[in-house]
Amino acid sequence: MSVFSTTINFFEPHHGQNEGDSVHSSVERALRRHDTINLPSELAPIVRSARTTPTKVREITTEDVQDWKDLSRSLGILKVHQADDGKLVDWTTVKSITVRKDRLLQIGFKSSHTDTDYSYLPIDSRRTRREVVYTPLAHTTQP
Repeated sequence: MSVFSTTINFFEPHHGQNEGDSVHSSVERALRRHDTINLPSELAPIVRSARTTPTKVREITTEDVQDWKDLSRSLGILKVHQADDGKLVDWTTVKSITVRKDRLLQIGFKSSHTDTDYSYLPIDSRRTRREVVYTPLAHTTQP
């Protein structure tokens, strides 16, 4: 499978109206019906059975959790305050982020969902003093 781009949309708090809201509500109701949950592994069957149509649950392992903080620090992503088109970046107002296969050294962002085009931030490891650190596992041992 070839992926051209990945996009993450951020919604205003308490304003998201989508399928996910309904799923979260169903899961919360199902969790209230259970007195005690002792292990994280007990959550998967509860989530699966929360709706009349079973929800697909992908259980993750320790190896699936990665630490992205060091990578963003080494690339200086949060220190960039101006996009290549001159637009200033206020990370607290970003509504959408995209990474495209044809622009791997740039992160696209929008500060409004009504914007038609993304502004792009350069990600260039030459701007940093440290060598690029690729995402290590967040945990080296299982909790």
